[in-house]
Amino acid sequence: MPIFNIDISIYMVYFYNKSSPISIPHKFAFPSVFPPGRPPLLEEQNAMASPHNRAIVLSVVNHKGGVGKTTTVINLAHALVRYGKRQHRDYRVLVIDSDPQSNATSILFPNVQDITRAPTLANVYNERNPLSITQVITRTEIMNLDLIPSSISLFDVEPNLNVSGLGAQALRIAMFDDALLEHTEDGAFNYDLVLIDTPPNLGVFMLNSLMVSDFYLIPIDCGSYFALEGMQTLESRIQQLKKICKNLRLLGYLPTILDNRTKVGQASLSRLRDLYREMIMETTIGINTDLEKASFSRKTIFDYNAMSKGAVHYYALAREVARKCIETKPGNHTDIEEDEDLPAHESEQEALAV
Repeated sequence: MPIFNIDISIYMVYFYNKSSPISIPHKFAFPSVFPPGRPPLLEEQNAMASPHNRAIVLSVVNHKGGVGKTTTVINLAHALVRYGKRQHRDYRVLVIDSDPQSNATSILFPNVQDITRAPTLANVYNERNPLSITQVITRTEIMNLDLIPSSISLFDVEPNLNVSGLGAQALRIAMFDDALLEHTEDGAFNYDLVLIDTPPNLGVFMLNSLMVSDFYLIPIDCGSYFALEGMQTLESRIQQLKKICKNLRLLGYLPTILDNRTKVGQASLSRLRDLYREMIMETTIGINTDLEKASFSRKTIFDYNAMSKGAVHYYALAREVARKCIETKPGNHTDIEEDEDLPAHESEQEALAV
């Protein structure tokens, strides 16, 4: 029977099983020897984590819905694969759908008719017969892009992970094992980036995703006057988490659904830049009907219309993310070719100006 040791601190959670080994994420892997009776503190686990020769993990988070999290995850993932090919790097990307609404799964899963029969992230959290995270990986129809699907069953899992008292939450840290993150000679799971789509709340699955991440990206809807309402709550929760997860870093705030032709769009972007300054991503995601049509068609923007402004925006975001996350890893080359993988009828500057 699994045992949860919960410190009075909100996020100090340990998980271990006395009777059988379990898959532990590399960032939180136990040392070969540790004091009897307890696993190591998360601070100790973070200290042991190595950024060399392993995948970078990026969670896309916001406790609000409709801000473009899923749209960003699926299109950024596809854009990174395209960008890597252009740079002769063959980036491999894994998308983990940790949202029970399963929207990313609906778009990326290769055969929508088979979704109900496929193993999903819910199986990883199954108490009686858990699967390894590597056992639920699905190949998508996009080369070098894989998926760990979600399902509505995650709604049933979450209550079992909550522990009452002192606001503590028992987060079952079973998302990753060494085989998924580590780069090996056989190249079975040599991912360059793991992208996690999170639910629109501050619950277990968002926090669990952040706990195994190197970076997090916050999309903000620039089409709403209320885009920044409640952001302090999200930021406060993440700051608490950073006390334990020392390696967790903000990649940036991503303006989405931006229409610079409207006063709301102009005011929202101006307010964002005033508040967050250098933490705003250089790329902005403009409002584009093709993005909506692509999602409705269960396609990424590149499969729907690779010549659209939405495709240009997400390709630019992929280039920015790659340069900030992937290409800064030790051992990676920093010489980047300037590419022309943009619509021939307009310059990048014109495409990025909504």
